[in-house]
Amino acid sequence: MKKLLPFLAALSASVLLSACAGMEFPKDGTPSAFDGNWTGTLPTTDSQCADLDLNARGEVRYGVIIAEVFNGNTKKYDMWGKIEPDGSLAGNIGLAGISGATAALKFEGNSASGTWKASKCQGTVSLQRQ
Repeated sequence: MKKLLPFLAALSASVLLSACAGMEFPKDGTPSAFDGNWTGTLPTTDSQCADLDLNARGEVRYGVIIAEVFNGNTKKYDMWGKIEPDGSLAGNIGLAGISGATAALKFEGNSASGTWKASKCQGTVSLQRQ
């Protein structure tokens, strides 16, 4: 058991660091059709989460989205993921690179729409390129 604890601690630290590293833009690459600045809303569809007023703003660079999610004017979460060439995104929403929720979006031209889901709440997503 004594040998297992340091291994688990090292594994946890490694997972945390690799998750955090996933929230960075690539240093170079081919620009995607979706690159640019994006803003939008993430309204909830659950009555138990009706007090949430979620909105997002972020950037897509080389097909990678990194955005901040706010509840009103207070930053609460990050959203990140890789947009596929067909415009589909299976993204993450959470803090410090650790996902607590997921987002499934479809980017088309200057807009994107889809859904998000957390353990207790869910909703829709609507983004527009600025």
